[in-house]
Amino acid sequence: MITYPFRKLLPYVIRCHSSMANDAFPLEAIQEKEPEEELEEWQTTNDPAELKHYRTQAKRIHTKSLNQALLAVRMLEDVDTVNVYRVGLVRAYDIVERIHRRYVEVCMFDGEELDRETSCGIDISIKHSKALADMANYLDSGQARARSVAGSSRSSTSNRSSASSTRR
Repeated sequence: MITYPFRKLLPYVIRCHSSMANDAFPLEAIQEKEPEEELEEWQTTNDPAELKHYRTQAKRIHTKSLNQALLAVRMLEDVDTVNVYRVGLVRAYDIVERIHRRYVEVCMFDGEELDRETSCGIDISIKHSKALADMANYLDSGQARARSVAGSSRSSTSNRSSASSTRR
């Protein structure tokens, strides 16, 4: 006899199990309410000084992400590491672009001011595009190596064995 902790559920389990052969996804999908998107502070403020501050922070984060990504390429990091930096760079660019657009919209620049702000955005875009191209070239060139799980465990094993031999 089958010992099943929830005997009352056994007929239901058998029905579900037999229907699984006919249906790849036998369970009903649970419909969840999508969480309401919370607005960031820079999306709700109309103060040009605050927006400029947020944009400066976003530019700083983008520059740091860009430098880390390019360093990973120069150091011939593995594919996974470079891709992680690439994702971070793209996210940072998206944020700085959105804040920049909001800043220009709120400030209603015209003439030279608008040209200066547009130039600032173009400079960021050029640096970003160049970094992405450099990363793509690196990943496509075959220089990037896959992460070696076996190699890292062997080196740690050899480190442990050499450490135990020195203790004797």
